[in-house]
Amino acid sequence: MKKHYRHDNDCLNCGTELQGHFCHVCGQENLHVKEPFWHFLSHSISHYFHFDEKFFATLKPLLTQPGFLTQQYLEGRRTRFLHPVSMYIFVSIVYFIVIPTLHPKETEVLKTPAENSAPIVSAKGDSVKTVQTSKTVVKKPVNKAVKDTTDDDDDAGSAITKNVMSQPLVKKAMALDSLNKLYKQNPTSGLKKQIDSISATTTSTDEDIEAIAKTTKHTGFVRWLLNIGKAIRSPEFKKEFEHYQPKLYFVLMPLFAFFLMLNFRKNHRYYVEHIVFTIHFFTAFFIFETIVEPINHFVFHNSEIIELLRVAVVLWYSYRALRVFYERRRWVTIRKMITLGIFLAIAFSISYTIIGSIVYMLIE
Repeated sequence: MKKHYRHDNDCLNCGTELQGHFCHVCGQENLHVKEPFWHFLSHSISHYFHFDEKFFATLKPLLTQPGFLTQQYLEGRRTRFLHPVSMYIFVSIVYFIVIPTLHPKETEVLKTPAENSAPIVSAKGDSVKTVQTSKTVVKKPVNKAVKDTTDDDDDAGSAITKNVMSQPLVKKAMALDSLNKLYKQNPTSGLKKQIDSISATTTSTDEDIEAIAKTTKHTGFVRWLLNIGKAIRSPEFKKEFEHYQPKLYFVLMPLFAFFLMLNFRKNHRYYVEHIVFTIHFFTAFFIFETIVEPINHFVFHNSEIIELLRVAVVLWYSYRALRVFYERRRWVTIRKMITLGIFLAIAFSISYTIIGSIVYMLIE
C-alpha cells in the first residue's frame, strides 16, 4: 500500500530539517500523522514482516555458520540481522514455553503421604501456624500450643514431634527453629523434650548445621545454608524453582562470558564481545533444543541414540564457534573447550545457588 508522506521538510520527532523521507538524526519516517485505519494496519503488518525477515536472515547463519554472526555484528554489519538480545528474548520465550510441556511434573508424583499430611510448626508474631494436613488447616495461639506441651499433657507435643521427625531436612530444621523460638518465649519442660527428641534424631549433616546455628544469631543464614545443601533438591522447591528458571540464564551468561574472557585473554577482546558471543551461543542452543526435543519426544520416544547425536551436535557447534570467532588452532581450541566445560559447570553451580537462594527467600 502506498505511503502518504508529508510535504513539510521538518522532522516531527526532533525538528531536524529533512533531506528525504527519513530523518538522518533520529530515523523517523516523515509520514502524515493522521492516517486511515487501513494504512495503520498495513504499516503494522509491514513492521511485523520486517521483523520476520530479519529473524530468518539471522536464523540461517546462526545455526549453520557458528561464530560468523558474532563476527559480523562486532565488525559493524548489523542492519540485516536481528539484535542479539532481541533474538535471545524471543527464542528463550518459545523455549521455556515448549520444553516444560514435554515433561510431566515430577514433583506431584514424588510427594509422600507424610509430606502431604504432616504438620510444620512455625512461629510468627503471636501465633503458631501448625499445620496443613490433607483435609484441614489448624491454627493455634502460642499460649495454647505451649499449654499442649507441658508435663501434664504431652500427647499433642509427642504427635507433633513424631510428625516433624518424619519430615525432610529443611522442614525439620524449620520446625526445630520455631520450637526454639517458642522455648525462648515460654520455657517449658514439654517443649524442651520435643527439641531434644528432634535434635537427637538428626544426622551428622544436621548436627553440622546446628553447630553453625549456635555460632550465629541470624537464622536466615542457616536457612540459606539449608537451601544450598538440601532444599534445592526437594520436590517442593523444584516446583517453585521452575517458575524462576529462565532468570537463571541472566546470571549464567555474564558469568560464562567472564570465564570466556579469562580463557581467551590472549585475544585481547573486550568483555562485551564475549557477551555477544555467549548470547548467540545460547540462542542457537535454545533453537536447536526447541526443534530436536519435541521430535525426540514424540517421534523417537526419547531415544538414547538421538540424545547422543544431540550431544555430538552441541560439541561440534561449540568447537566451530570457538574456532571461527577466537581464531585459535585446532588442538588449542579443543583444550580450551575442555576448560570451558569445567567453567560452565562452575557457572551453573553459582547461578543455581544465587537464583535458588532468591527463590527460597521469596517463598519462605
